[in-house]
Amino acid sequence: MSNYPGVLILGVGNMLLGDEGIGVHVIRELEKKKLPGNIELMDAGTALFSILHLLKKRKKIVVIDAARGGKKPGTIYRILPSQAKNEYNKLLSLHEMGLMECLAEVENEARPRDIVIIGIEPDSIDWGLRLSSRLQKKLPEIVKAVMSEISKHKITQITK
Repeated sequence: MSNYPGVLILGVGNMLLGDEGIGVHVIRELEKKKLPGNIELMDAGTALFSILHLLKKRKKIVVIDAARGGKKPGTIYRILPSQAKNEYNKLLSLHEMGLMECLAEVENEARPRDIVIIGIEPDSIDWGLRLSSRLQKKLPEIVKAVMSEISKHKITQITK
């Protein structure tokens, strides 16, 4: 058995570019909640390849990131890596190459794992530390979507 939790919730994004930092904002909201002990929250910022070795040790990975799919700002997408590859021109993480290459590397290992991307349609990608008002209002719904993904994973331990 590994010393690493089974589930990693990974917030991706650049906090300096408004809604592009949505993944990190969601991680901060989740840090306020009581989560099962087999779940680890991580703010990855935009440094995905530097944490690749950590991703390979998880059974389930939930990535939260801004994603452009052409729908109204605040739309929440549930994307499997295979869907993101098949619909490459339709729905893109704003870190499309880095995120997809990183997840492909993790998927290439023989060990099966469950990977889900929770993508959020941004409203404003511009200099600033705050989310747009639309995405700020959507935070509870985004957190609920992430919690739904957690509940699909077998929970074994509760911690404070």
